[in-house]
Amino acid sequence: MLTFVEAWSNEVPGTERAFAFWFVAQEQSGKWWWMLALIAAKQLGLTEIRIRRISSPKTVHDQIQADDEPTSWARCDPVSSVERVEEEFLRAANAPWATEYREHFEVVAVEFKRWQDATRGASPVVSYDRGS
Repeated sequence: MLTFVEAWSNEVPGTERAFAFWFVAQEQSGKWWWMLALIAAKQLGLTEIRIRRISSPKTVHDQIQADDEPTSWARCDPVSSVERVEEEFLRAANAPWATEYREHFEVVAVEFKRWQDATRGASPVVSYDRGS
């Protein structure tokens, strides 16, 4: 089971722009994970999830500093951010694009299920990037 240790978001409140949540999570075994939840826009909801094995939280910290807009990333509460990702998945499931682009949404649904399983300890955590 994963424990979310840190979370960040680059959401700009009051806008419709795409944003993401980045999480550092740790397994009971001590392994570290970087979990990314990408929100394409308010009307679309969750559109992609990635899970990457990392050597330490420093990997994510360094990536934020290397971002084109490092100051756009703000720390946020991991628990409420995980809940927000779940809300964004439901927004996606109910959005017209989920029906119109069913194959893409099915991939998102599988990614989300993998995310939930990893966070609840229902299955081993495996690195996953779409297309890899």
